[in-house]
Amino acid sequence: MSRPSYRIRPYPIMVDPNFKVVDKAFPRNFVQYIRDLGDDYIEKKGSLPGRVGYNEDSRVSKDRREAETQWFPFPWDDERTVPIYEAVEEVVQQANALHWQYDLTDYFDMFHYIRYVAPTGHFTWHRDSGDQWRRVHRKISCAVILSDPEEYEGGHFQYFDGDEMTVNTRQAGDMIVFPAYLQHRVTPVTKGVRRSMVCWAGGPKLR
Repeated sequence: MSRPSYRIRPYPIMVDPNFKVVDKAFPRNFVQYIRDLGDDYIEKKGSLPGRVGYNEDSRVSKDRREAETQWFPFPWDDERTVPIYEAVEEVVQQANALHWQYDLTDYFDMFHYIRYVAPTGHFTWHRDSGDQWRRVHRKISCAVILSDPEEYEGGHFQYFDGDEMTVNTRQAGDMIVFPAYLQHRVTPVTKGVRRSMVCWAGGPKLR
């Protein structure tokens, strides 16, 4: 008669339902690659002001958001973005499998390169998820930290889930992954420049 085995419990789901900080998701040379490419886009295409809202409701509102931005084209429009999209996809899928298990199908929006410049760069409380009329729904948001802590002051990433919480990670290469419905903000940068890249993974409506 065979001996009974010791069953391994299933891997934990929703261990931390609010957000996941992936420490050192990307090495320093890759962070520099993203920064250089983002700065190159801004230099050649110009800086776009940070906007709020979706589609026809999208507008510039400096009291709500002030930032210098540009978009990283999808890989078929610029092969230089191929490693960026592939690297982010791997981290997002791993975090999603562990924490939320959402049905993710596409990045419907291009990745967004952002520079918050002192003394007024900021983004007030907002959600990234789409509203009822939006064709696709953002399910997971991610923010890649591209600046070292000594490059800026202020610019804290905070989220609200009953209480106002500050995410302490400020190391270049770290990545914050969280559900797109979660309210969050970037407090004003009071010194220097805070660089980041944000993206949103989406799919069918949540049911």
